[in-house]
Amino acid sequence: MKTELASVVVLVLLGGLAADSASAQQGMGQATGVAMQGVRPDVVSLSGKVREIDTGPCESTYGVASIGIHLVLETPAAEELKIHLGSAVAADFIADQLSVGKKVTVNGFRTARMPENHFVAQVVTFDGKSIRLRDANL
Repeated sequence: MKTELASVVVLVLLGGLAADSASAQQGMGQATGVAMQGVRPDVVSLSGKVREIDTGPCESTYGVASIGIHLVLETPAAEELKIHLGSAVAADFIADQLSVGKKVTVNGFRTARMPENHFVAQVVTFDGKSIRLRDANL
Protein backbone atom coordinates (compact mmCIF):
# COMPACT_ATOMS: atom_id res chain seq x y z
CA MET A 1 0.00 0.00 0.00
CA LYS A 2 2.83 2.42 0.89
CA THR A 3 4.60 1.57 -2.38
CA GLU A 4 1.45 2.34 -4.41
CA LEU A 5 1.01 5.66 -2.58
CA ALA A 6 4.65 6.57 -3.16
CA SER A 7 4.26 5.76 -6.87
CA VAL A 8 1.21 8.00 -7.12
CA VAL A 9 3.02 10.87 -5.38
CA VAL A 10 6.01 10.52 -7.74
CA LEU A 11 3.72 10.52 -10.81
CA VAL A 12 1.87 13.63 -9.60
CA LEU A 13 5.15 15.45 -8.97
CA LEU A 14 6.55 14.49 -12.37
CA GLY A 15 3.33 15.59 -14.04
CA GLY A 16 3.58 18.97 -12.30
CA LEU A 17 7.17 19.43 -13.47
CA ALA A 18 6.23 18.58 -17.03
CA ALA A 19 3.33 21.05 -16.97
CA ASP A 20 5.59 23.76 -15.56
CA SER A 21 8.22 23.34 -18.26
CA ALA A 22 5.51 23.07 -20.91
CA SER A 23 4.37 26.60 -20.08
CA ALA A 24 7.91 28.01 -20.12
CA GLN A 25 9.31 30.36 -22.70
CA GLN A 26 12.87 30.37 -23.99
CA GLY A 27 15.06 33.23 -25.10
CA MET A 28 15.14 34.71 -28.56
CA GLY A 29 16.51 32.10 -30.93
CA GLN A 30 18.12 30.12 -28.13
CA ALA A 31 17.72 26.44 -27.37
CA THR A 32 17.68 27.14 -23.63
CA GLY A 33 16.36 29.94 -21.46
CA VAL A 34 18.46 32.34 -19.41
CA ALA A 35 18.23 30.14 -16.30
CA MET A 36 20.08 27.32 -18.09
CA GLN A 37 22.90 29.56 -19.35
CA GLY A 38 26.04 30.30 -17.35
CA VAL A 39 25.94 34.11 -17.57
CA ARG A 40 23.20 36.02 -15.77
CA PRO A 41 22.09 39.36 -17.19
CA ASP A 42 21.87 42.36 -14.87
CA VAL A 43 18.50 42.93 -13.22
CA VAL A 44 17.34 46.56 -13.40
CA SER A 45 14.46 48.48 -11.84
CA LEU A 46 11.93 50.00 -14.24
CA SER A 47 8.78 51.94 -13.48
CA GLY A 48 5.92 53.55 -15.31
CA LYS A 49 2.21 53.47 -16.02
CA VAL A 50 0.59 50.58 -17.84
CA ARG A 51 -0.33 51.77 -21.31
CA GLU A 52 -1.34 48.39 -22.70
CA ILE A 53 -1.75 44.76 -21.63
CA ASP A 54 -1.19 42.39 -24.52
CA THR A 55 -1.94 38.67 -24.51
CA GLY A 56 -1.01 36.93 -27.70
CA PRO A 57 1.71 35.30 -29.74
CA CYS A 58 5.16 36.24 -28.50
CA GLU A 59 7.47 37.18 -31.33
CA SER A 60 10.44 37.35 -28.95
CA THR A 61 10.52 33.77 -27.71
CA TYR A 62 10.91 30.34 -29.17
CA GLY A 63 9.76 28.18 -26.28
CA VAL A 64 6.92 25.70 -26.21
CA ALA A 65 4.56 28.40 -24.91
CA SER A 66 3.99 30.71 -27.86
CA ILE A 67 1.22 32.77 -26.21
CA GLY A 68 2.61 35.31 -23.76
CA ILE A 69 1.49 38.27 -21.67
CA HIS A 70 3.25 41.60 -22.14
CA LEU A 71 2.89 45.02 -20.58
CA VAL A 72 3.65 48.21 -22.41
CA LEU A 73 4.83 50.74 -19.83
CA GLU A 74 5.24 54.44 -20.32
CA THR A 75 8.03 55.81 -18.13
CA PRO A 76 7.98 59.29 -16.54
CA ALA A 77 10.34 60.34 -19.39
CA ALA A 78 7.69 59.23 -21.95
CA GLU A 79 9.80 56.22 -22.98
CA GLU A 80 7.95 53.05 -24.02
CA LEU A 81 9.07 49.74 -22.49
CA LYS A 82 7.76 46.30 -23.42
CA ILE A 83 7.77 43.96 -20.43
CA HIS A 84 7.51 40.22 -21.02
CA LEU A 85 5.71 38.69 -18.02
CA GLY A 86 5.72 35.09 -19.25
CA SER A 87 3.44 32.53 -20.80
CA ALA A 88 -0.27 33.26 -20.69
CA VAL A 89 -0.80 30.11 -18.62
CA ALA A 90 1.66 31.22 -15.94
CA ALA A 91 1.04 34.99 -15.86
CA ASP A 92 -2.67 35.48 -16.52
CA PHE A 93 -3.37 36.02 -12.81
CA ILE A 94 -1.17 39.16 -12.90
CA ALA A 95 -2.82 40.58 -16.01
CA ASP A 96 -6.19 40.15 -14.29
CA GLN A 97 -5.02 42.50 -11.50
CA LEU A 98 -3.65 45.22 -13.78
CA SER A 99 -5.34 47.95 -15.77
CA VAL A 100 -4.33 50.75 -18.10
CA GLY A 101 -2.99 53.71 -16.11
CA LYS A 102 -1.86 51.65 -13.10
CA LYS A 103 1.59 52.50 -11.75
CA VAL A 104 3.94 49.51 -11.85
CA THR A 105 7.55 48.85 -10.87
CA VAL A 106 9.35 45.95 -12.54
CA ASN A 107 12.65 44.34 -11.67
CA GLY A 108 13.66 42.85 -14.98
CA PHE A 109 16.46 41.92 -17.30
CA ARG A 110 17.24 41.85 -20.98
CA THR A 111 19.64 39.93 -23.16
CA ALA A 112 21.69 41.16 -26.09
CA ARG A 113 19.33 39.39 -28.50
CA MET A 114 16.25 41.26 -27.29
CA PRO A 115 15.06 44.40 -29.06
CA GLU A 116 15.92 47.66 -27.34
CA ASN A 117 13.50 48.61 -24.53
CA HIS A 118 12.27 45.01 -24.17
CA PHE A 119 12.68 43.37 -20.76
CA VAL A 120 11.69 40.14 -19.02
CA ALA A 121 10.03 40.66 -15.63
CA GLN A 122 11.47 38.99 -12.54
CA VAL A 123 9.32 40.85 -9.98
CA VAL A 124 6.28 43.05 -10.64
CA THR A 125 5.17 45.48 -7.92
CA PHE A 126 1.87 47.39 -7.84
CA ASP A 127 -0.73 48.40 -5.25
CA GLY A 128 1.79 47.75 -2.46
CA LYS A 129 2.36 44.08 -3.37
CA SER A 130 5.19 42.35 -5.18
CA ILE A 131 4.75 39.28 -7.34
CA ARG A 132 7.85 37.20 -8.11
CA LEU A 133 7.72 35.57 -11.55
CA ARG A 134 11.30 34.29 -11.65
CA ASP A 135 13.67 33.27 -8.88
CA ALA A 136 17.26 34.44 -8.36
CA ASN A 137 18.37 32.16 -11.22
CA LEU A 138 15.90 33.98 -13.51
